[in-house]
Amino acid sequence: FIHLAMHEQESAKCIARNHLSSKFLSVAFEDASENDEWNDSFTPPSLKNVYEFYTRMRKLAAMCDRQHIVFCSSPAPRLLGRNTFMIGCFLMFRYSLRSTQVYDLFEPIHDLLGCIVGYQCMDVLSCWKAVEAVTNNGHIDLISVFRAEQDDLDEEEPLIEEYLHYASAVNGEVHMAIPGHLLFFHTPAKDLPKGVMWENEDGSRHFSGAFYAELLVHLGVGHVLVLDEAGEVASLEAAGL
Repeated sequence: FIHLAMHEQESAKCIARNHLSSKFLSVAFEDASENDEWNDSFTPPSLKNVYEFYTRMRKLAAMCDRQHIVFCSSPAPRLLGRNTFMIGCFLMFRYSLRSTQVYDLFEPIHDLLGCIVGYQCMDVLSCWKAVEAVTNNGHIDLISVFRAEQDDLDEEEPLIEEYLHYASAVNGEVHMAIPGHLLFFHTPAKDLPKGVMWENEDGSRHFSGAFYAELLVHLGVGHVLVLDEAGEVASLEAAGL
């Protein structure tokens, strides 16, 4: 049983003791102390954040064994929207709920959620619908990483662990918008010495064309659209891309 309390953890515990007849575990969202928490603009968490929360929830559910879990969230619009979104994503992935079903579960705070909007009127419900769409289309499957040892797992099925690995700034910063179909990556650095796969400069890692060529072939990429002619693309062409 999952509950969302818009209070600090100690206050939420007092309320839970008065309203719940069985044992409960109170959990505070880690971002509740951010300095700009009262910024009204809603920005959905990254897939990495969603995956980490999903993993955390699986561990909590196993540990609690049917106990109530009380999540403590700041009532600040941006953080409330973010935290509600992640709880909803867990419910969608774990229990195969539709976006509208998840939205109905948060009926007591519909007025608040309706006031939490971001770029181009993006809100929590529209983001849940987007997650539902990419899940139904097979583009994202958080569950697959937990089935990796099963014999019936399709080897071509994209695993979230691989997405997170290559999305890291030190492993290529390749963003899989649609795993297996559409990837984004930085233009290969043109001024790296021959044979050097990457170079760290000013706090950033710059990758060569040879690095991306090897990685993209591994990921099964067939076509590359180059948007910056200043980059090094000969290695990509040499790899047959």
